[in-house]
Amino acid sequence: MAWQVFLMPFSSQLWVVLVLYGLMAALVIRRLYCFSSSPGQEERPSSVLGQVAAYLSLYWAVLNSYLGKPPPPHLSKTSHCNHLRLGVFAVFLCSTFVWAIYKASLTSELVSQVFRKPFDSLETFLQTDYQ
Repeated sequence: MAWQVFLMPFSSQLWVVLVLYGLMAALVIRRLYCFSSSPGQEERPSSVLGQVAAYLSLYWAVLNSYLGKPPPPHLSKTSHCNHLRLGVFAVFLCSTFVWAIYKASLTSELVSQVFRKPFDSLETFLQTDYQ
């Protein structure tokens, strides 16, 4: 199918690794974000549902970074600690590399021409009437 060309630049194992990396990166950034904010500075969600929603929004931001989207504005505030900024920078730097590699590989897949012959070996060539 034609839409599968967008999945072809990476193998299925690499797609799984990227999804797991996104989960782990979102967890690390979320933990750093919770530890870096002082009690009066940020409103942390107190309910479990609010924490899950905050984690999922951060996970979505990491997955969007694979597509070249900038980080959410609340992560780039200057009031946070340096370790949080360093963690966000590392995650989004890796995402930039993934995006660049994906774009290059996709461009290569779309530009290259694939010539298909009606035979694969000498035996199949002899069986066909290819001229």
